[in-house]
Amino acid sequence: MQMPEMNGAQLLQQVRAQWPETMRIMLTGTADLANAVAAINQGEIYRYVSKPWSDDELLGIVKSAVAFAKLAKERERLTALTQEQNKALENMVETLEEKVQARTASLRQAYTSSIKAFSVLLGLRNVRLLEHAKRVANTAMKMSQLAGHDHAMSQDIFIAGLLHDLGKIGLSDRVLNTFIDNLPQSDFALLENHCALGATCLKGLEGMDTVAQMIRAHHENFDGSGYPDRLVGEAIPIGGRFLAVIEVYEELMSGDYDGKPCNHATAMRTILSNRGKLFCPQSVDLLAKVMGGVPAPAQAAANPAAAPAPKAPATAVQGKDVSANLSFRHLVETIRKFSHARIDDLRTQPNGLLWVRIESAHGQGNPDLVIWLKGHGFVWSAEQGAWRHPG
Repeated sequence: MQMPEMNGAQLLQQVRAQWPETMRIMLTGTADLANAVAAINQGEIYRYVSKPWSDDELLGIVKSAVAFAKLAKERERLTALTQEQNKALENMVETLEEKVQARTASLRQAYTSSIKAFSVLLGLRNVRLLEHAKRVANTAMKMSQLAGHDHAMSQDIFIAGLLHDLGKIGLSDRVLNTFIDNLPQSDFALLENHCALGATCLKGLEGMDTVAQMIRAHHENFDGSGYPDRLVGEAIPIGGRFLAVIEVYEELMSGDYDGKPCNHATAMRTILSNRGKLFCPQSVDLLAKVMGGVPAPAQAAANPAAAPAPKAPATAVQGKDVSANLSFRHLVETIRKFSHARIDDLRTQPNGLLWVRIESAHGQGNPDLVIWLKGHGFVWSAEQGAWRHPG
């Protein structure tokens, strides 16, 4: 603060004016509150540190500032990208509205064709997204027809299948190219948002409300454990229920969860094991019929030892499940609801355990969280101030 010609607050004010993206930290021994307030107000500093300082604390502040700056830039990039995509959607809406006015007789056909063309944008972002979208759409259409839906409903379900991953256009390459089970919690939260983002992108497209609802709900689970709205049972749009089970089938077959693709029989057995739990029973039955049923293991009866081991359920994290009744992903989704708790997985270390650590000010944690943890086998460790899973 005490410099000739220009004090520290004035310097930071100049830096803010000329290089606004700079992270500004004030380190001073001056115990003048007015100077500190001036630096905060004029220079918009990130942190104020008094002398003498702790090296570890100062290093932590610098690391935090760098991380904050990176997050701000990433947020700006994603916002700009979303705005660009919304502009593209607005342009598409204008084109579609002109076609509706000019060719009323062929409205549905022209509209569907335009939507198919729009889905190519997925391919421009990631060719695998487009290939996946086409497979999901075709399977969803067959299921809808088999269910006896009218032509309009089947078309809506087909379009929802084509565009269900539209929200992924705004995700980074890192998130898109990382297996789901390997995503850190922060990236998984970004991935979860693609359902809502995809539905939002379709706002303003005439006649797309039903399709948008299906897209928003295509990761909802029948038992209410899905996202983004935790819908349960028939509260989930029928198209969303179809897409949910097809999506998991596709991801199991392709190995998108952990990089280990499985065969049709194993994928269908995994899905059947979650019938009425994660997946709508009707949707599972329709998928089984469209895909040709569930082949029995060829060698299981004659040679049980040769039968392939069943894969983990679709929501499980391969090799990381907490127990037979609790997948690691379910644990992550639950802990995410409580801001005072975090997961510390040390199981890859010698004698390491799985911990759920609670901020000291919250004791053993929120009462609802405590009941949930106890119900899933976690044990409180007063010494660690955390819950551990003995498995």
